[in-house]
Amino acid sequence: MNFKDFYEESKSSDGTFVSAELFKTSQKELYEWAKSNLGLDESQLTPADKYHITVLYSKKTVPEDRQINDKVTLLAHPKHFKLFKSDGNDCLVLELDSPELPKYHQRLIDAGGTHDFPNYIPHVTLAYKVEPNFDLTKLKLPNFLLYIKEIKSNPIDPNWEKKLNEEA
Repeated sequence: MNFKDFYEESKSSDGTFVSAELFKTSQKELYEWAKSNLGLDESQLTPADKYHITVLYSKKTVPEDRQINDKVTLLAHPKHFKLFKSDGNDCLVLELDSPELPKYHQRLIDAGGTHDFPNYIPHVTLAYKVEPNFDLTKLKLPNFLLYIKEIKSNPIDPNWEKKLNEEA
């Protein structure tokens, strides 16, 4: 099952998920870079076809007429690495600089969306279930840009993390 299917399976759920989808070439380039540079087992890496940038994960549904489904061409610059918690696991993320994404995020907040964190941080999750003491200082940023092809809204699938863990 691919990432898109996770969200399209649950049309009756409350909430809105908005993602910036990468071109397949960016997904593949980032995955190949992660395999060669992170020192992690391939089973820990996020599959290339699941790479995306979350723009909004709102537990409240954004009204359909205020949702976003835009074909775009945007750039995202690798900024630095962080460890985030997800479903009790440490995840390795690549924080990105893309000035347009916070504007999309704020537009959706203004339209009634919610956000559970103090700040919006555009990022791609590179790996799930990394060691909590994973040394980020040894990592060098990718020396290429990521290309975004569209921003799209979907209903939230409340079981997406469970499905992701089952697939791994």
